[in-house]
Amino acid sequence: MDHNRAPVLMLHGLFGSKRDFQSTAKRIGQLTGHAMYGIDLRNHGNSPQGLPHTSEAMAHDVIQFIENRDWSIPPVLVGHSMGAKVAMFVSLLRPDLLSKLVVIDNAPVTRPLEQKFYDDLKGMCRLEADYHQFCDKAPADQSRHIDNVLSEYEPDPKVRFFLKTNIVKLKKMHLHAQPHALFRVPVQQFLKHDVLHGLGLWPQLPKGTEAFSKPTLILKAAGSEFIQSQDEFVDLFPCNKYEVYNCGHWIVSDAPNKFVEDMVRFLKV
Repeated sequence: MDHNRAPVLMLHGLFGSKRDFQSTAKRIGQLTGHAMYGIDLRNHGNSPQGLPHTSEAMAHDVIQFIENRDWSIPPVLVGHSMGAKVAMFVSLLRPDLLSKLVVIDNAPVTRPLEQKFYDDLKGMCRLEADYHQFCDKAPADQSRHIDNVLSEYEPDPKVRFFLKTNIVKLKKMHLHAQPHALFRVPVQQFLKHDVLHGLGLWPQLPKGTEAFSKPTLILKAAGSEFIQSQDEFVDLFPCNKYEVYNCGHWIVSDAPNKFVEDMVRFLKV
């Protein structure tokens, strides 16, 4: 770790956590000497739960996180999907806090989330609501039941595996014991308050907000609709480099080698 290099702070996407970057962050750190950090955004991982769950609210969380650190060099902020929108908003609100920005498959526009995200949420909500009915089964039986239910909503086994990383811990509950929540993410609150609709919005910027003029790396997934074109970034992020990945929305896990190579190249510039 080289303390003369900017720390790199990584923000995950919806239903993710800081663990999503664990292996790639380790490789990037080893190759560049940059200190790598991940944080769990609110309502995810080990972070506190609470509303509102909006890009603007999470941006202020991240700003406070950075301000509370004694970093002599402003960090490089990296965000995927939901985290990308948060990272972009941070860079526009407080450009002084950052040295560079990496945007992974999301754009600074209002664009509704695809139906598959709503389907995933509904499947998780169904399991959360019915958990008391199968929490007394052995963990292996619970796991099979969870996968069977999720498969009715999410056909991709890799995405189902990703969703299940939100499970607190499966254990057999004793008779009459009060079961814990199944997921770390408060999925029923997300559904009740239509959080996913809000995540599709691009927050209104304060009057007089200027473009982020520092180096920006934009990574677009060819198999995703989150980014339509590089033109969506020109006004707010004029100093950008644009890379297209021949994969789906989950760039970090689907193309880890290219992601690491692009990150290393961008950090060394």
